[in-house]
Amino acid sequence: MSVPVQLTKLALADLLAINDYFLLEVSDKVAAKIIDTLEAAVISLADLEERGTVPKELLVLGIWQYRQLIVKPYRIIYQISLIKLSFMPSWMGDATCKPC
Repeated sequence: MSVPVQLTKLALADLLAINDYFLLEVSDKVAAKIIDTLEAAVISLADLEERGTVPKELLVLGIWQYRQLIVKPYRIIYQISLIKLSFMPSWMGDATCKPC
């Protein structure tokens, strides 16, 4: 059974920022490939919403309703009950790590 997937405004803004970065810094082909990969991962959650893992930093706080799906170098954080998705670039937590 498919569950509707709803992007938050923050998730959409993140996707646009990712796209803009790769358009300016690399190429339109690379930007399209990255956005297509992220979009495919998000769409796949409609059928397999519980496949991601609970982020460790939330698990230690006892927060179970969020899951993560890794699409390197990004991780997609989403809430199972509403399937609202927000993207968090995985390099944000580590200043030494930069996008590909």
